[in-house]
Order: sequence, then C-alpha cells, then structure tokens
Amino acid sequence: MWWDEETIHKVVTSEFVRSNLPVDQHSLLEATVAGRTDGTYLEWVLEKSRRIFLILVDIGVPDEIFGLINGSWSDDHLPISLEEVDRLMVSWTNPRLQFSHQSRS
Repeated sequence: MWWDEETIHKVVTSEFVRSNLPVDQHSLLEATVAGRTDGTYLEWVLEKSRRIFLILVDIGVPDEIFGLINGSWSDDHLPISLEEVDRLMVSWTNPRLQFSHQSRS
C-alpha cells in the first residue's frame, strides 16, 4: 500500500492512536508536551508525527511515541539514517526489533 498524505491523514486519527496504545496511556495523550510546545502529545502526533506513529505501530512499539516526542522527533526527520537509529532510544527488547549492525567490508 502506498501511504500518501491523504491516506495517512485518513488512517492516523485520534481514534487510531488511542486504539494502538494501552488504555492506561490514553491520559498521557492529553498531557502537555513539557518544554516543547503548548500542545498535547496527541496534537503532536496528529500535527507532526503521523508517519512516525505508523512506523511504531508496524514494528510493535507504538507506546514509544511519547519518548520520541520528548526528543522532538517529527516526520520531518524521516527517513532516519542508520547513524541516527541509536539516537531514537527506542526500546529494543521487542523481539521484532533485533537489528544486526554488520560492518561493510
């Protein structure tokens, strides 16, 4: 499926975000992003990080969105270079996220 802007805006709604996060994290969506904006985490996702949230959902760690927002990550940072992957500080305990760093000869 091709994810153009129109499709992303239709799919990534507040309902979609909530449905992909544990219920106990829903209240965090309404919290203000301290020091970054006057907006909430949900507003940040819907205004700046829809693509990133889709990626997190796809790899099974949508709750990592809060940490990425705290680090000021937005869709403007995509694509993410291999050098920046460590800067993401995403939890690598998920078995689906076992990346291997092989040096190129």
